[in-house]
Amino acid sequence: MKTMFKYPSIEQFRHTVKDVENKECSKEITFNRTVKLHGSNAAVVLDIESGEVYAQSRNRIITPEDDNAGFAKYVEENKEELKGIIEKYTKYYGDDTNPSHVVIYGEWCGEGIQRGVAVNKLPKMFVVFDVRIVHNSNLEISFFEKSVEIINLSFQEPSISLYNIFKFDSRYITLNFANPVELQQELLKDVQDVELECPVAAHFGVFGVGEGYVYTSNCGKYKFKVKGEKHTVSKTKVMTAEESEAMSAVADFVIDTVTEVRLNQGIEYLKEMNLPIENKSLGEYIKWVVTDLLKEEGDLVEELKLNPKAVNKQVSKVARLFFQSQL
Repeated sequence: MKTMFKYPSIEQFRHTVKDVENKECSKEITFNRTVKLHGSNAAVVLDIESGEVYAQSRNRIITPEDDNAGFAKYVEENKEELKGIIEKYTKYYGDDTNPSHVVIYGEWCGEGIQRGVAVNKLPKMFVVFDVRIVHNSNLEISFFEKSVEIINLSFQEPSISLYNIFKFDSRYITLNFANPVELQQELLKDVQDVELECPVAAHFGVFGVGEGYVYTSNCGKYKFKVKGEKHTVSKTKVMTAEESEAMSAVADFVIDTVTEVRLNQGIEYLKEMNLPIENKSLGEYIKWVVTDLLKEEGDLVEELKLNPKAVNKQVSKVARLFFQSQL
């Protein structure tokens, strides 16, 4: 029986700020900064016991007959090569832990998968950004991030369109969280460069817009994303007390958080789940948008002392209007 190993959401900057503030540790933390690609989250799973290799999207196990943007077909066509690569990884990092599964996560990106970025002008490719080794016991929680360790592994097989995100403009950077507002301004300035020109696309001779960066701490405790203005799903920021008071109305909150990017992501979710863009999918669409917003911005709802029911009602209204505009 195939098991789904969903990749957790990458936090926003302000969530990491709060997490660091709540821990008694140095406010200077070293991160590895990698390019964030605008594609579809995907993974290849190896069941160690059976030797089976299978594919999953962000939310479900997929097959060539029930696919998402052609990723399962890609895995099926390159099954033996992918199995060999994963087994090589397991040899170095998993043998002493008796794993049951090994999962390589990445972004399935390229032509026809997303819009508005330079990488969608390239042929489809799978760019690995993380690996998990799953133990035989307690599958739900007993797996470990290995993103830092894959830096030194190849995961570069151009013949099967497999690449390693750490090979594209990856660099170590030490961030000082003592002044979060100042740090955020530095990060937003930094992300302008990747938005103007995506380093991954440029590597293949295509120039144009990138999405942003992902920051992963060396210790694996912290991971957050910073997107360029064209791709952020939220316009919210690390707020001072004065800014928090000024943004007190539900309407303002919804304008800032229910962006077109977020609404389009809901459409992409329906497509991933093979749900038609028809009125019968409206309820599922609204549910996704509301859930995604509360997951990403729930701390702000609480901080701004907004009425959650009022927020849900307004978000549902905006989502409904957007969905009907897509019919």
